[in-house]
Amino acid sequence: MWGAALTAFERIEGPDYADDISEPRKSLSNKPLPNARNVSRKVHDSNAYQSNPNSTTLSHLAMIWGQFLDHDTTLALGTGINCELDTKERECVNIEIPKDDDVFRKRKVTFIELERDSPFKPPHFCSLRPREHVNKLTAFVDGSQIYGSEEELAENLKGNGGMLRDMQHPHGCPFKNLLPRQDPDVFCVSKDPNRPCFLSGDERTNENQGMDMGTKAHLMWYSINAISNYLAWPIRQWFSLVGQSVNCVGKSVMSSNILNFRSNRLGVDAYSLASPTQSYR
Repeated sequence: MWGAALTAFERIEGPDYADDISEPRKSLSNKPLPNARNVSRKVHDSNAYQSNPNSTTLSHLAMIWGQFLDHDTTLALGTGINCELDTKERECVNIEIPKDDDVFRKRKVTFIELERDSPFKPPHFCSLRPREHVNKLTAFVDGSQIYGSEEELAENLKGNGGMLRDMQHPHGCPFKNLLPRQDPDVFCVSKDPNRPCFLSGDERTNENQGMDMGTKAHLMWYSINAISNYLAWPIRQWFSLVGQSVNCVGKSVMSSNILNFRSNRLGVDAYSLASPTQSYR
């Protein structure tokens, strides 16, 4: 089914592999692309003196919303291979940390472990075709980063009385409840018992503090429980409260995204944020 979880990503443009099939892309002169960490440092350092002025209409929340939406629709399936230092595995594309990169080098980090996405294996093609990639999530704006894309996870997130699970704030009742604590067998390290790793419908919940749901997903969590509580008395006997809340919140996510896109399209054009037409040479 189009857009279902564990199906291939759709492409806006065709693939551009070095061997036209699977080898990672090279420059037009057939040279390796620049070190990704150096590119990151160059791009972010370039605005150190505010040569690209901050938006007068958008806050950091605009970026968080974009990432929140991304976590609703895309998550590439990994291969699960070990890409530790000196590996000869061809599916590993580790990023070397430059010698003058004090941010990582002073922590004795010499490389960033990185594995390629798992290739999609189509059931109906026998001829050799360019590599495609697997999306673990549904491709629809359906709130899956809140509820999950798998039945087992969705059930794990359900609480009592049609609510989603949550946990009491470590500092007590003056604060609202938090997202539920992440299961112990899931990778996430927190050395502070007052700052546990959280659990939601997306495995990247703890990726950064903005997404953490201290903001967007956390607000959605409260919205779901508030809607469930509001609907509880009249429809408890006929409908799943969580199901009804999913419908309401899903529409909220979609409508908010449409309004943001329409209001910020001029910003995309003004700041030249559209896809570049020139390849790296």
